[in-house]
Amino acid sequence: MKTLILTPLIFCSLGLSAQNQDPKARALQILTNGFTLNSRIQKPQFAFYESCERMTATVYAPDPVDRHEREISLMIMRKRWPSTDHKPAPRSTRSVLILPPTGGVNQLDIQWAEQLCDKGIESWIVTAWDRGLPDYTLAADLLSHDKAGVRGISAIRQIAVHMSGRLGILGTSAGGILAAVALAVEPKFTTGVFIAAGADLPEIVSSSDLANLRVLREQRMRVNNWSPAEYKNQLRQTVLLDPGLFAEEMSAKKTGVVIAFRDRTVPVRQQLLLEMLANAVRISSFDDDHVTSIVKTGLIDSYKIVDFFRTNL
Repeated sequence: MKTLILTPLIFCSLGLSAQNQDPKARALQILTNGFTLNSRIQKPQFAFYESCERMTATVYAPDPVDRHEREISLMIMRKRWPSTDHKPAPRSTRSVLILPPTGGVNQLDIQWAEQLCDKGIESWIVTAWDRGLPDYTLAADLLSHDKAGVRGISAIRQIAVHMSGRLGILGTSAGGILAAVALAVEPKFTTGVFIAAGADLPEIVSSSDLANLRVLREQRMRVNNWSPAEYKNQLRQTVLLDPGLFAEEMSAKKTGVVIAFRDRTVPVRQQLLLEMLANAVRISSFDDDHVTSIVKTGLIDSYKIVDFFRTNL
């Protein structure tokens, strides 16, 4: 395999050609290139679930990287509308988009949605970024990080078109990193909560103990004969879609974080950096590892997350 040539950085596949732009301008350019808000949504009737109605939905929208029409799968919950005159339910005044850790749905995310719905906040869970295709596909090519980010953030913005009322976003782990950037660049979102997420993506990718990142790191370093320091430097030259570039936009909105102090998947120093850059309220913290802290947030402090949205959205 040929060694990747990263300087000067020519990100042609995502439309990045202006080498003299600063990193934030370059990040905004690759988020804009190929992106369109034109999308359509298919929603069947809601089914009753205790005090809430639940349904699945699909947003069809063009992929900004290779232009195929992707299918973004969702689960939506809203407060049951006790109508006796067959009038349609009114549009929600508040909605929250929930991003799972690495794609797909899990019981914690369903719990967030149920609890938010119970407080009258419509909840949308992303269950698949592109049905039938792998989520967050990373490859030996370092540009794959930004390609995955572009796909995720554009999907979030295409979903937001179909949500109603004041919009919030809740993201966990990798979903929290995407949520932080999406909150910054999408004006419709006013409030965000990030659970065990961080800023400075090159630092996270180069030091995380997550198995797939560790394997990918070892492969890249071996093939390109990079030292750990050289690998991190290559990531810093290449990875643009990082919350750290959007501190001003994040701090202008209402944000909250949950910190995991023994986290080595998203190192705690990167979580604290995101907290500082976003000027976020620390909703909760745990002296535990990544997964344990995420689970404890759902089991012990879920009401704090719900109250943050109820108060600030």
